[in-house]
Amino acid sequence: MSDPLSIGYTALESLQKAISITGNNIANVNTEGYSRQRATFDERPGYGVQITGVERDYDFYLSREVQERTAGQFAATTTSDLASRLNTLLTDPATSAAGVLDNFFSAVQDVANNPSTLPERQVLLGEAQTLTDRFQFIDGRIQALSSEINLRMDTLVSDINGLTTNIATLNDKIATSLARTGQAAADLLDERDRTLSGLSKLVGYNIRENEDGSFDVTMGGGQRLVSQFTAQPLTTFVSTTNPNAMAVAGKAANSDISSKITGGELGGLIDFRTNSLDPAQAQLGLIATTISAGFNAQQTLGLDMNGAAGTALFSSTTPAVTAGSANTGSAVITATIEDASALTGDRYGLAYDGSAWSLQNLTTLTSEAVNPPATVHGFKITVASGTASAGDSYLIDLVGSGASTFSVSMTDPEKIAAALPVRSSESLSNRGDGALTGMTVTSTTVAPTLPLANPLTLTFNASQNRYDVTGGATTNLAYTPSSDAAGVSRTIGGLTFTLSGTPTNGDVITISNNTSASGDNRNMMLMVSLETNKSVEGKRTFSDEYGSLVTNVAVKARKAQSSADAEKVLLQQATTARDNLQGVNLEEEAIQLMRYQQALQAAAQLVSIADTVFQAMLTATQR
Repeated sequence: MSDPLSIGYTALESLQKAISITGNNIANVNTEGYSRQRATFDERPGYGVQITGVERDYDFYLSREVQERTAGQFAATTTSDLASRLNTLLTDPATSAAGVLDNFFSAVQDVANNPSTLPERQVLLGEAQTLTDRFQFIDGRIQALSSEINLRMDTLVSDINGLTTNIATLNDKIATSLARTGQAAADLLDERDRTLSGLSKLVGYNIRENEDGSFDVTMGGGQRLVSQFTAQPLTTFVSTTNPNAMAVAGKAANSDISSKITGGELGGLIDFRTNSLDPAQAQLGLIATTISAGFNAQQTLGLDMNGAAGTALFSSTTPAVTAGSANTGSAVITATIEDASALTGDRYGLAYDGSAWSLQNLTTLTSEAVNPPATVHGFKITVASGTASAGDSYLIDLVGSGASTFSVSMTDPEKIAAALPVRSSESLSNRGDGALTGMTVTSTTVAPTLPLANPLTLTFNASQNRYDVTGGATTNLAYTPSSDAAGVSRTIGGLTFTLSGTPTNGDVITISNNTSASGDNRNMMLMVSLETNKSVEGKRTFSDEYGSLVTNVAVKARKAQSSADAEKVLLQQATTARDNLQGVNLEEEAIQLMRYQQALQAAAQLVSIADTVFQAMLTATQR
């Protein structure tokens, strides 16, 4: 038989607990990560009601969406902020190299216009110094950004390890609670969710729920961060492909997993360095290297104001070769730049397997066999000393230091080699109008070497349609006036020139050493032409390449900002969807509280009536 008094008491007890749960919801309305709790009532036939548990209003997939969007937003914002700083560095007139590059070439043109005076030469050296200072400044800022990223990566990895340790500990507590009571404590579940939310800000991850209620947390590529009750820490180490950068390793020490990390601040840092910062530094170094190589090469092919052979205007880039930390051999590898126009800015990995060498482009990941000493892709690889052992490897960075070491090596303006080392002249007795123009020098060491031991005499042989060459070289140059009069290019050793006009038999053109260099601007004009020559990779001018660098960074900065804006909206939407289910709604809680209050009053009335009836029955039985 049902007992009204017991029914009333169980109702009072259950409703009191329900009111406490509702009150707890109200108290935690502003608690981040708190999930609304609900009392679950169950009928006790004949004995009223009981609370069988406390349920969280929780949806795994909504929570994961918030975590993923948080990771995406922090990654995009981090990349956007850094890309914006790099873009400002490259485009702001106060720090950009574009303006100083234009000023430098204007000064080169001024010397070409006035090769015999010193002021223009002095200005050119000043503009060259400004140019190298600007490249060094930009590279210094890039290195500072790189150092900042290294420090932030160290801190983030430490923070990630702290959070994953907490998650592993919470996994243990949750599994224990679930095993003992059949239901995990809500506060532990909320705390784990808050910890996972914090982890989302640092790095992207995936979750797998185990039967015991614990979570396995993994990053891209399957790298485990948490496996049930055990955290697997990350570490940082110096990258094997960039000595100036930190890399991230997982369980296997020094096993670089950086490329597999996405999301969160850490993913944003790695994305920016990989896709914006490192390419920008390499591109800047490539420009500096090709400018240096181009001007130095042209300088050595000319004569200075005093008639001496030209010397280098800029310092030369020295490629960096770093031996692998695990090398066991004694081989010392060197790399030298042979043709700057063939360089791409890519780094290379050189490896020895015990019998053969292989070279891998670390950007394109293409490999090829090499046999040092070997010249490939514009540079020469040499085993300077020692012997390599199987498994030895080397990192070759050809232009990474190109901007930081870019400097002016000339201090005397008179040493600017504006003149060419040879001159040509037509004999006054010539009867035709044959001419030699457009003289350029490509080498001073190819026979006939410069300076010439004897003048070169070109005598036109009408019957053979050619110029017979005597003096420092014995050869002949084909020349048919009827078809070549407009101009045809010919070469003798390291001399290239244009023959034109209609000579008559016996006409003579002489090529001799230049003994009056002060007013000669022919070599300077060739330096002027470097501004428009496609010297970078044989495809682009120096200005084009810098413009490409700026454009690449600007595009990535805009893309990162667009992604950050989009991720912000997606995060807001995901958060709203989650909070609509899991968050505390004060109006709903107030309504629920009123229902419980009314039910509590009714239950109290039931107890009162049942007690009155019971007392009446006692009184009746005592008569």
